Amino acid sequence: MPRLVRMHLVFAEVKRQEIAARRGLRRERIIRRVSLSLAKRVNEYIKYPAVPHVLNESRVNFYNVAEFPRITRLTDGTHVCIQKPREHEYVYVNRSSNHSINVQAVCDCNGKFIDIVAKWPGSTHDAKILRESKLVLTPYLSPTTAAQRRYNISFRRTRVLIEQVFG
Repeated sequence: MPRLVRMHLVFAEVKRQEIAARRGLRRERIIRRVSLSLAKRVNEYIKYPAVPHVLNESRVNFYNVAEFPRITRLTDGTHVCIQKPREHEYVYVNRSSNHSINVQAVCDCNGKFIDIVAKWPGSTHDAKILRESKLVLTPYLSPTTAAQRRYNISFRRTRVLIEQVFG
């Protein structure tokens, strides 16, 4: 989480310079203090449901979207741009030639983030991240039966929810 917070703070340049000027602090120190403070409170805001009634409610809500059974959460990834790192710069260059962190996020049926993993450099392919996840279902590439086609339709309708969360 601290990396993700730091990345967002990069874009708040004017405010950060103003704070630094008033307090006599360097940019890196401000980022570190804010990141550590937020990291201490992360569990107040991001919670992974493990309570049976919460999981059952989530299953029902996801089923109501597209009749996709046993889904309790959705996962997707996005690239969060960062400044060019001083070390190992090349591993942070993504397929769009930007420096980034490849972030995986998980949301519940209400579009609330319940898990965020920001440990992969931008050059890491999405397929590698998804292969390492135990949460992922995939569509059939070439469905041959009516059941597989229905599965793919439900999959697409349900997947739209996390895409909307990312915007």
